[in-house]
Amino acid sequence: MKKLILAVTVISVVICVKSSCPAQEMKKGIDLFDKAYYEDALKEFRGIADSADAPDEDKIKAHYYMMKIHRAFGDDEKMKAEIREILALSPGYKVSNREPASLKSLFEEIRGSLIKEEARKEPSEIVTGVAQDMAVLEKNLSDAAAQQDALISRLNEQGKETRKTKFALGASVISLLILLAASVSFK
Repeated sequence: MKKLILAVTVISVVICVKSSCPAQEMKKGIDLFDKAYYEDALKEFRGIADSADAPDEDKIKAHYYMMKIHRAFGDDEKMKAEIREILALSPGYKVSNREPASLKSLFEEIRGSLIKEEARKEPSEIVTGVAQDMAVLEKNLSDAAAQQDALISRLNEQGKETRKTKFALGASVISLLILLAASVSFK
């Protein structure tokens, strides 16, 4: 039971360490955006958007900032592509009230077109998409199980090494006590 708790703790720490990277990239990207270093900010946000480790909320935020940058550059196609990415991750996404009405209506227009596209899909396309998603999920689960097995194996090895070290330490303490007792008796 202790081994299982230790394994879960180690896995949690690994996940936390991995998830801090997109957060650091997000902060850096926002700092660059605020300083108007848009090209550099785009690189940071693209890294987050393409990251398998980033949570969806960070990906949405990254796509939102990229959408704002493309909008500032006047690149309507890339801006619309970012809106599609946002809506693919969160179909019910609502634009901030601080944004202009034209941007809000563009979001709604694209949301409507995505809904129409989805309705036109053949059932076989939907089934294929679900099957592909399931395959990815199964692979991720298999990878996670393999990583867990490797961690448990390493923890078992560390446990063995710890027991050996404790035994050696105990034997050293006993030897020292015997030597101390012998030296006292010689006096």
